[in-house]
Amino acid sequence: MKKNGEKRYNNLPAAKTSTIDRMIVQDGKFFSLLGTKTPGGSEVRSISRRLIEAIAAERQKFKKLDATRQFGIFSIFSTYADHIAHRQFITDMLVNDLAVNDHVLNYNKCSCPWSVNSEHLRPAAFQTLAKLDIHNFIDPKSMAFTSSLKNALQKLQDYEKTTFCILNGMWGIPISVCLMYLQGDYSMDEILVTMDSMNQIDDWEAHGDMRDIRLAFEKVEWFLRVMRQANGDQAA
Repeated sequence: MKKNGEKRYNNLPAAKTSTIDRMIVQDGKFFSLLGTKTPGGSEVRSISRRLIEAIAAERQKFKKLDATRQFGIFSIFSTYADHIAHRQFITDMLVNDLAVNDHVLNYNKCSCPWSVNSEHLRPAAFQTLAKLDIHNFIDPKSMAFTSSLKNALQKLQDYEKTTFCILNGMWGIPISVCLMYLQGDYSMDEILVTMDSMNQIDDWEAHGDMRDIRLAFEKVEWFLRVMRQANGDQAA
């Protein structure tokens, strides 16, 4: 599998104007965007100035931010701030659901797109899961698998949890593939190629225009990269 390399982050707002500078305040190591809150009432605040600048640029572009109708850095940040950061996001119910619906690991020769592509994905997925000390992945419904999967997910940083939450929740990407991506064992381009092949399956309802999906993926990847850099994550 290809490693994640340098990506082109086109289609993201530029954020170097004096107007944007006036919208941002610094408090110690944190940066905040004045006059903006997430749908859940969280402050738009981060140790990453680049992240806050990108949200400020989106506000400047759209005049009014809407996390549900405009998929961008603000909506990704809202998922992070309102649903994941400093919360008990990884529950037994969530882990069991992720395990049962992982059609790479639960290979049953059905027409599900991830099952169709699982033959070449499973060996790489097994390597990633073993690296994360996830046990008994041959039987993803077993207690040994779900317990060790839960432990592995709990060790992720909140911005990494946000990434897999969006990839899985919006596009149905199995948790095994999300973990492969987060570990650098499967690139975003490879995910997109697999998803594009899904659109050729007659009984598969496409997740949307692949050009729009690619633009959305670029924003998710940008968020992950910027947050890793701000937090000194060596995976950045």
